[in-house]
Amino acid sequence: MVGWALPHGLWVAGIPFGISAEGLDDIRQNLDLPTAVAVTFVPPLAGLLALGLVQRWGQQFPAWVPLLGSRRVPRLLALIPASTVSLALVFYGVLSATAAVGGTLSRADWAVFGTLFVFAGWGVALGVTTAGYYAATRA
Repeated sequence: MVGWALPHGLWVAGIPFGISAEGLDDIRQNLDLPTAVAVTFVPPLAGLLALGLVQRWGQQFPAWVPLLGSRRVPRLLALIPASTVSLALVFYGVLSATAAVGGTLSRADWAVFGTLFVFAGWGVALGVTTAGYYAATRA
């Protein structure tokens, strides 16, 4: 979360953390407000949902949830999205980083390049966590 949300939050705020002035100008000109909010706040929310794979509330709905409270979370409700997102993140991270290596990123854009590896790392970590959830919830 920190490797993605922090740099993007700084860039949205106009702070050139690990990015060239041209790159920052490009982001500021082409990024609308809903997208800026999404790239800054969706990753922490996704991280919170991923915690459900290792916390008790990921196996049993909390008692305060209407109609579902204290019921078991269906395994596939967690396993299918987590597995799909894990594979997509690894694929996108590797593909983006490979394209960036041969692309036009300058040394001043080191943080942009670094955020691309966050996708692959997040995907691998989510995959490992998903496998742990599968093992923990296996009958």
